[in-house]
Amino acid sequence: MLHLLTMKHYTKFVVEYLVALLDQHTITADTLLAKPTMDLPNFITVQDTVFIVSGQINKEYGRQLREAYPRLQAAALAGARNHEIFPVLMDKLKTSNSPDQVLDCLEILSKCLVSTPAASVHWHKLYIYHLSESGQLLNYLADNWNRFRALGTEEFHETIEAFQDYNVTHSHKEEVGPCRDGCAAILAKISRSGGSWFPWKTLSFLLLIGTAAIINLDVQKNKTFKQSHTGTFLQDIGQYERVVTAYSRSNQLYLDSYAWSEKNIPVYYGKARTVAGPALDTAANYAQVAGAYVSVRGGEVYEVVKVKGGELGLHLQGAVEEIKARYPGHRDQAKVYLDVVVAGVKEGADRLVHTYQELVGGKISWAEVRETLLARLESAQTSLAAAFTAAKNHIQAQK
Repeated sequence: MLHLLTMKHYTKFVVEYLVALLDQHTITADTLLAKPTMDLPNFITVQDTVFIVSGQINKEYGRQLREAYPRLQAAALAGARNHEIFPVLMDKLKTSNSPDQVLDCLEILSKCLVSTPAASVHWHKLYIYHLSESGQLLNYLADNWNRFRALGTEEFHETIEAFQDYNVTHSHKEEVGPCRDGCAAILAKISRSGGSWFPWKTLSFLLLIGTAAIINLDVQKNKTFKQSHTGTFLQDIGQYERVVTAYSRSNQLYLDSYAWSEKNIPVYYGKARTVAGPALDTAANYAQVAGAYVSVRGGEVYEVVKVKGGELGLHLQGAVEEIKARYPGHRDQAKVYLDVVVAGVKEGADRLVHTYQELVGGKISWAEVRETLLARLESAQTSLAAAFTAAKNHIQAQK
């Protein structure tokens, strides 16, 4: 019927029949059929008709045909899972003069890469013979990476690196420029999406130290754990006995492990040194050097902590919601107390970071570390205790 489209007496009938057919089968642009409804040569004919022939017919019918095309494409290609689409459309890109048709080809090629790994195999074989088309596709992927980020696999990464190696060794070719830029942009996006640069493990360790120090000062100041603000909080939410039991088990395990290691480690170390000899001493020296390096470079890590420290609140708020859901009988108390913990622990961590930065910057000496750190932790604990008291008074006032 498409061959009759340019005949004025049939144009209206062809367009309306096509739209009615798509409506009858409830085909949308997002429909994913089990198999394509037409072969690739017929699809190319449809694509040429929509983007070229539609400009030669009545404007209204041309507009209706272009609006129906996404639905027709969805039925024709069935999710672009046929890897043979790739070489066919790469050839089509060479001869396409319509900007809209070029963009449509690039969109389908991108979907094909996502849908079937075999498309990348075709691209490997075609790359050096389709440099101009590859440059267009690479830049299209880079510009629309949010929609095609599923391509960020190790295999695809290696494919782009192989293309970039070719680009570097053939930089004299004019078509290589867009390819080189596209590869660089995609590699940068894959690197960023491959993992977070933020040192979560280091920050979590710092937070653990800060929390433990604040709780320790809280217990020392109030004589016993049960009388401390932390113990009172755990009693209020009904978790005191569980925490104490877990602590007792962990403490006993630690004592048993310490006794075992005190007895056996010297023996094992002696045997290891007999076998390894100087190599073991060298390893110990390397460990000391590593420790010195951390003390010098650690300031850079804590500078990141200072900048990104606000993100701690988001993770702690997640813990708040979890506890509120798990212990519904204490929702209001948990919200008030845990909001205080979020602010208090963040303040304690900030103080630890500041102390460490002063140490690395030479503002305080190692001899002053203990006194300065304890003083700042005690200040943080005092603020936290006051906040706990205010929160508890607030809850009692609401009863």
